[in-house]
Amino acid sequence: MKIYQVKPRLVFESHKQVYKFFDVCNECKEEVEAINSSILKSEVDPISGYTIKIVEIIQSFDNYYIMKLAKGIEISRCLDKKTFNLAGCWLRIFHELSYNDQNNTVFSFGDFSISNLYVDHVSKEITAIDPGTGFGKIGEIDDDISRFLVSLIQTKSINVVKLNRNIIEFFDGYGVKKIMYSNLEKHIKFRIFRNFQKRKFLKNGFKRYISAYFWLLYSLTRYHLIHRNIKKNIINNDC
Repeated sequence: MKIYQVKPRLVFESHKQVYKFFDVCNECKEEVEAINSSILKSEVDPISGYTIKIVEIIQSFDNYYIMKLAKGIEISRCLDKKTFNLAGCWLRIFHELSYNDQNNTVFSFGDFSISNLYVDHVSKEITAIDPGTGFGKIGEIDDDISRFLVSLIQTKSINVVKLNRNIIEFFDGYGVKKIMYSNLEKHIKFRIFRNFQKRKFLKNGFKRYISAYFWLLYSLTRYHLIHRNIKKNIINNDC
């Protein structure tokens, strides 16, 4: 058995199946219904040639559900830049299925981050797991994009050159025509401060405040070091 996390929800693997538990039954039911209603099941990306998939639920109960184990490895553990290009491809396909060009909105994933994507280069599959509470809601494309970028910014690696490279690869896979930098910047800053608030209440004791303020300062510093490069070299659509 392999335990992925204990809080805020217990998630573990056993016999090549993953179990996710909830404290509230309604939360379990809502997440299962949202995943089953996903507009994406399995699509082949014509650009990368990889199959874009979402986690498949095997069985659900009152306070937990069982899902298939995603193939490959978590992209947070990947070193090759191709993987981050594929992350952009995954989100592009997911958004294209519901994109509304009148108001730039989509069917949102909710928690699109480096810890929720698995890539298998052998079978050429990339699978997203663990959608957030916002999964299925109609929102701006920048919401999902900003979650992914902030999850990259908040990695422990201090290599800014590598961070810039991975972000560039992500946008190369996703495309930049639909993105306005000013709006994306707003979402990124909101996400950084939202994560700060969550960290303050995630644990008990004084150490949580030290941790929360450290990650806030760390994230803002990292974003300050990369935001000009993002605007100059990737996103050029602001009026």
